Amino acid sequence: MTQPDKPNGLVAVLDCAVAHSGKIAAAIALLCAGLVVADFLYHKHEYFSFSELPLFYPLFGFGVYGFVIIVAKCLRPLIKRPENYYAPYSIDAEPAGKAENDDA
Repeated sequence: MTQPDKPNGLVAVLDCAVAHSGKIAAAIALLCAGLVVADFLYHKHEYFSFSELPLFYPLFGFGVYGFVIIVAKCLRPLIKRPENYYAPYSIDAEPAGKAENDDA
């Protein structure tokens, strides 16, 4: 009896990541917690005094992340295209039964 083909390469990596997503999330959370603790263990020599505050960089990064999301939500209506914007140039727009190189 033959074994079914096992996926290899990127497919295998993605399958493994999906199967162990809880462990990956826990590892990332543990890494973040460790970095927060490490932030208190050394003295920063910064140019601005406010950047020496504990947790300044994580909070600043989260704030910038939130800002980018809000700006993206505000810009979406300005740059959004209708659903059929590319329809005249798509393959689906060709009449049925007509091929580009159809000589008959």
